[in-house]
Amino acid sequence: MRAPHLAALSGLSALAGLAGTPALAQGLPSRNLNRINDALAQQSEARALRQQQTTQTNQLRMQIQRNEMLRPLPGPAPVIVPRR
Repeated sequence: MRAPHLAALSGLSALAGLAGTPALAQGLPSRNLNRINDALAQQSEARALRQQQTTQTNQLRMQIQRNEMLRPLPGPAPVIVPRR
């Protein structure tokens, strides 16, 4: 008689074990989603920083080019006549 009771108890414990897994399974994806969100936020920050650096570099290059274009050309060299 004990064997049927043990089988029933083991079946109940198996069901109880399965009932706990959805709660655990729900916790894992949310942690995974949080990690994904954090990674996406870091990528976004890095992209924004690279874009800002690129913009600043391009602005500096354009300013240098403007300065070179607007720099006055040197006048003609003075003519030096040799003494005789």
